[in-house]
Amino acid sequence: MQLWAKQGKKKLLTAFTVGIVAAFSIVGTAPLASAEGQVAHASSVMSGVASAQTAVLGCPSGYLCFWKDINYGGAMGKVAGNNLNFTAFRNSSCQTGTWNDCISSVYNNGTRCNVAIYRDANYLGGGLTVPRQTGIANLGSYGLNDAISSNRWC
Repeated sequence: MQLWAKQGKKKLLTAFTVGIVAAFSIVGTAPLASAEGQVAHASSVMSGVASAQTAVLGCPSGYLCFWKDINYGGAMGKVAGNNLNFTAFRNSSCQTGTWNDCISSVYNNGTRCNVAIYRDANYLGGGLTVPRQTGIANLGSYGLNDAISSNRWC
C-alpha cells in the first residue's frame, strides 16, 4: 500500500479496480455458521467498484472499518486488534449509542490477516470471515445487518 501511494493515487485506483474486477468472478453467498464461535467464510465481496474505491480510500491501512449503513454509507468506525465487545466503542448515531449491533457494511484494510466478525460479544454467536483487502457492502446478505458485536484477526 505504501508503494502504491508513492506511485500516485491514479495507479492505486487502477490496481485496486483490477483486484475488484477479479473478485467479481468469485461472487456467491455463504450461510452463517450456527454453532457458537464458528465463522463462515465470505466469498462475496463488493457491490460495485465505486463503493469499493471509496471504502479503501477512507479506511486507514491496518484497520477493520465499518459503516452504519449499507454500501459504506453513514458514520464510519474503525478498529485495530481484537475486540471482545463493540459496546466499548461509542457512536451517537446508533440506537444503542455504541457500535454494538449497529454495523451494516465492513472493509478489511488489514495488512496481514483476515478478520472474523461475530454476532455476539466474546467471539460467539457465529459470524463471518472477511479476507484482507475485501469489503462487504451489505451485511444483510449474510443475516448480519446491525448484528455485529466483536471481531478477531487471523
